[in-house]
Amino acid sequence: MTEYNTDNIVNFGAYEKAQKSSGSNDDGSNLEKRLSAVEHKMDILVKDSAELKINMKTLQESSSSIKSAMAEIKGRLMNMPTTLQWLGIITAMIFTIMAASFTLIRFGLPH
Repeated sequence: MTEYNTDNIVNFGAYEKAQKSSGSNDDGSNLEKRLSAVEHKMDILVKDSAELKINMKTLQESSSSIKSAMAEIKGRLMNMPTTLQWLGIITAMIFTIMAASFTLIRFGLPH
């Protein structure tokens, strides 16, 4: 004989006993209470989902403004001189001042 695993078999007698012991045969008043509770929770979920949609739109708008601000900052940074360019500018200014002072000392002062 083949033995069956009783864990996989639905025991309908136990289900009917559980229904009778839970008092579900009281003309549906318990069912109406449970149904109204579920409807109330669904209303809350609908309201919450509407609020989430509004919050998501706000986040999208703020993220687009952040993206445009970041693009502006990136554009400004691209136009700033690098360290090597700054060194070249400062060196050129120093040589210009030295050349002007040499010219003034050599040719500008009377003897």
